[in-house]
Amino acid sequence: MAVPIPKTFASLRNWYEINAYGSRLLLVLGCFLVAVGWPGRALAPPPTSPWAVVFFLIPLLALIPVVVLVNAFSRRLPDV
Repeated sequence: MAVPIPKTFASLRNWYEINAYGSRLLLVLGCFLVAVGWPGRALAPPPTSPWAVVFFLIPLLALIPVVVLVNAFSRRLPDV
């Protein structure tokens, strides 16, 4: 995963640390989504239902905390 935020371009060390951290978070999120989604597929509404959009958007909203955590992590690194 390449995190295109300005801090990643400050140094090679920042590039690797931010991308490694972001990749670990995305791996955890992916495992969580599989663990919840696999049994939850039986609860999925039909594609023509208005609830299908909500069922699709909830996993996408789970990316917001990942982005916030990566940005918070990047702020703690030096500007070098």
